[in-house]
Amino acid sequence: MYVFESPIDALSYWTQHPELTNCMIASVDGTKVESVVNMAVNMYKTKGQLPATIYVGSDNDPAGHQLYDKLQDSILANTEAEVTTFKPLFPQDNAITQTTYQGLKQAADQAGIDWRELAAAAKATTNLSTNYQQAFPLPQAIAKSSVLINTGKTNFNSDEALLTAAKFIKANRTDDNKPNWDAITKKLNPGIEDHDRDHLAAKSSYYNTRYQADNGILPVTKIAKDWNELAKLAQHPAAMDQQLEQTYRCQDGKTAQLVDKGQDEFALVDTKQPDKVVGYFEANDPQQCAYLIKQYGYNAVDKEDEQKYQQTQPVKPQHQQKKQRASGLEQSM
Repeated sequence: MYVFESPIDALSYWTQHPELTNCMIASVDGTKVESVVNMAVNMYKTKGQLPATIYVGSDNDPAGHQLYDKLQDSILANTEAEVTTFKPLFPQDNAITQTTYQGLKQAADQAGIDWRELAAAAKATTNLSTNYQQAFPLPQAIAKSSVLINTGKTNFNSDEALLTAAKFIKANRTDDNKPNWDAITKKLNPGIEDHDRDHLAAKSSYYNTRYQADNGILPVTKIAKDWNELAKLAQHPAAMDQQLEQTYRCQDGKTAQLVDKGQDEFALVDTKQPDKVVGYFEANDPQQCAYLIKQYGYNAVDKEDEQKYQQTQPVKPQHQQKKQRASGLEQSM
């Protein structure tokens, strides 16, 4: 069974994964544990069996992560003692923005640890939220004393919090020099109960293992909050900074890269001969043409495209043409 917070998220995931078969895709309308359990019970009543696995496709935000964590304490079993397991299905759960990375890297370097270890601790506790919102269902009293959670503290400083956490990770290692997540979790969350400590430590270890793996972290400009937003991002061209990191295959089979030539000029160059320009960026439609011109200047766009997508208009003095063109671009955006 695949459960999502809203019908549009369920449909968006299904659209992106048309290969799914022999499963139920459902919307539980929010982040209530009872809604997920009731959906599973309803499946048992109508199909005669509980789902072997429930994939929790809730939003990639603190509330969505708290729903999944709470479900870990739920036990679903039929009369044959077959237990349903829960697995996370957050959109872009391994994504990280450049701003978040810089903050983590700075604190980790100061403490002398791998920044991915600090990222794992922050991810498990706050889902790397920019305001350090609680993303793990700790009791309020424990959350208030947590190093990484900002519960509205007037003196909360994220840089200091990350550095403190990094120092704890540095000081609490196993015999093989890996993070001792049990000890670290207790230090980061004073007074935490054993059950919550075990759960949060396991979650930190899980993300650390994911982050340490090859291609374990996805650097992005923007993290999709839910499956619908991820579907929208997939339908639109990548942002220019993402396009600059990609390799493109030309019609003749050779590969090229989009490079910044300076002064708002972008060009495709041969990957084996960087000084050989393959061609300037071409627009696919009037809207894209207008966007590229507005954001990156006229030199970013193929001149034929610029002329092709201009509206037919009477010939006017040059300064009037420029004023009208600028006005038209503003309206098109």
